[in-house]
Amino acid sequence: MRKKILMLVLIIVSGVAALPVACGINDEQAIVSTVTNFYEAYQNREYSRCIEYISSRLRNSEGDRNVMNSLQSGRLWSGFVQLKSVGNPKISGNTARVWVDIEKILGLVTSTEVSLIKEGGSRKIDNLQ
Repeated sequence: MRKKILMLVLIIVSGVAALPVACGINDEQAIVSTVTNFYEAYQNREYSRCIEYISSRLRNSEGDRNVMNSLQSGRLWSGFVQLKSVGNPKISGNTARVWVDIEKILGLVTSTEVSLIKEGGSRKIDNLQ
């Protein structure tokens, strides 16, 4: 009986561990998704939605209201903003970095590095430039 229970537990644990892979979501895809969703919300001026993609460390140190004010000020100053591309993420444990190309007003494209951390099973942006 004990062997059957142990076997069942091992099968369940193995299945749970394989779930993200079975669902087709890997760490690199999660990073690209986080960055893409953040910039989509930013482009659409949905600052409260942007907050969902920002790390709790950054949110706690700055405060949600200050983060949202910074996002609004940056958007007002820069005008049009559109994510053009997301590079290949460089992952090191719970941290990751990725270069993104952003188109601004008059078609100017700039590159910026985005840092992310793993938080609660997902990736969150850990810097705002």
